[in-house]
Amino acid sequence: MSILKANGIIIDYDKKNKAQALELKKIIEQNPQFFTYLLSNYKGISFTNKKSYLNIPLDMDLSTSVISTIDSFFLQTTPKKTQEELSNWLLAYTIIEKTNHPSNYNIAKLPPNFSYYYIAYLRYQVDHSKEKLLSFIFNPTIAEENALFNWLCKRSGLSLYNNLLQKEILTLSNSKKPLDLFLVNNIEKITKIISDNFSAEEQEECHQNLPLQNLTKLKKEQCDELCMEYLATIDPTLKWLEIYITAQENGHIKYTSNNRKWETISNHDDISIVAPLSGTIEDFISMIHEFSHYISLINLNIGESIPLTLIEFPALFFEKTAYDFLLSKNYPQDEIALLQEQRDSWTQENYLSVLPYLNYLSGYLKNDFKLNEYEVKNWHEVQDDYIEDQDECLNRNSFLITKHDAITKQYPYVIGSYLAQTALRKQNAAPDTLKDIIYYTENLSKTSPEEIFTYLSILSFPKEKRNILIK
Repeated sequence: MSILKANGIIIDYDKKNKAQALELKKIIEQNPQFFTYLLSNYKGISFTNKKSYLNIPLDMDLSTSVISTIDSFFLQTTPKKTQEELSNWLLAYTIIEKTNHPSNYNIAKLPPNFSYYYIAYLRYQVDHSKEKLLSFIFNPTIAEENALFNWLCKRSGLSLYNNLLQKEILTLSNSKKPLDLFLVNNIEKITKIISDNFSAEEQEECHQNLPLQNLTKLKKEQCDELCMEYLATIDPTLKWLEIYITAQENGHIKYTSNNRKWETISNHDDISIVAPLSGTIEDFISMIHEFSHYISLINLNIGESIPLTLIEFPALFFEKTAYDFLLSKNYPQDEIALLQEQRDSWTQENYLSVLPYLNYLSGYLKNDFKLNEYEVKNWHEVQDDYIEDQDECLNRNSFLITKHDAITKQYPYVIGSYLAQTALRKQNAAPDTLKDIIYYTENLSKTSPEEIFTYLSILSFPKEKRNILIK
């Protein structure tokens, strides 16, 4: 018995297997990464049936033996999916790897670029050609990686695109707890509103040279007094002021270190505001924003939810009125302008992600792309090659993956900003609007987007709205 070592991997053989052992050593040295991972559960490779080693049968040629081992490895580590599902998953995984974007598409804990071996294995299955698999494993190159990726893009690019969009539609219109049926049923109108009311051009920041830490200082007690005065001003019934005082007394406003973010947390009946004070007037703006969320959530009954279209609307409306309140109290105009610009810049960033996503979803719902096996009742199919440019298809898939939270997390701020600005204009013309917005904020989970859009004279709605019927 003799031993060879190839990049730390032991090859156990006898005299009659020496030629095969030397050939195997050469193969391993051509691609140590793959074989190190493949043999991670073994002490090495043996031609003599050694225990704890991967054994190569004496009556099998080396290529067949390697293929058999690889087959076993991939069958064990590949998710139990159809070829179409696996193709989509692999393409998404490889895009994530290329863009260094975290996601939940992991099919295993793989070393860098290991997804290409799975693609090579998939191509071997599809083409019934072990030579294509072995050629990559024995001699992996950047050129072959690119060829494999292009092969997968051509095979599954459109299918993945449809799949990603369908998942988004299913999430928004889930029959048990839909996130926003209004958006699905009116997506073309919403897309046009956002397109018409936000600019793709970067906004000029006139107060860039004023650091946020140089804002007017505001102690916790001063912020508290300012909030109470503001609440008494907007709500003469003092109902919101009483809720604020009670929230303070009950510890529902949780002051914390500045490495947290401002947010309102709802955990069953426990609703609280996380308040990482910065010690400046920005704390007042943030508190008013979050307190508006608090008002909506404490009136939320079990089983109720707030559509994405409305969830940020009241908070952004009252945030805008809070800026005016600071101006009325003679706080520095340039500092208030800076805070407004900070919000506008955030909205602008969200818009740049949201609009393309909405355009893709709108196109999907208008049958602009073939749905492959994902059939939708009464929808016709278009030609396979509608997206003629593979690069365009890849760009769209990359966008949908890297901006996967554009609808659930960024869309509410964009549409909410538009609704808030529209409501503010209405208030300037009709002061009683403030009382209505307070009512809607308290009853946000019971208020439909249609009601708000009608109230603000934005859209008219037909009696029958489109039903999305997905198998």
